[in-house]
Amino acid sequence: MHARLTRVEVFGRQPELLRYYRDALGLPVRDARDDWGTVELGGQEGAALVPGQNSTAYSGASRPGSVALVFEVDDFDDAIAELRARGVAFSWHDDDSGRRAAHMRGPDGLMHVLVESTPVSSAL
Repeated sequence: MHARLTRVEVFGRQPELLRYYRDALGLPVRDARDDWGTVELGGQEGAALVPGQNSTAYSGASRPGSVALVFEVDDFDDAIAELRARGVAFSWHDDDSGRRAAHMRGPDGLMHVLVESTPVSSAL
């Protein structure tokens, strides 16, 4: 059997969920209706299957059973400023790869991680 992961389904309160992905994050949405929509995905990576961490240092972001959507941006500082202007709040930490990363939660409670596309030479 050859299976392909074709989508990630995010369940949450509508229309708040749709407005968050479309208006706050600025993602392209097709087939938008009052109770659901399809967010276009891009990039080269698919779904990462990562061991969950039970440590409190992870603040629930990577606990077993959790899901995070990761968005990569070229201009990290500009993206942070734009999202803050749209009302998105962040908690910060450095990614293991040396890239800066910012965590945020959608209205559904799902963790989102914004990472810069190239590693930085210094910590935040």
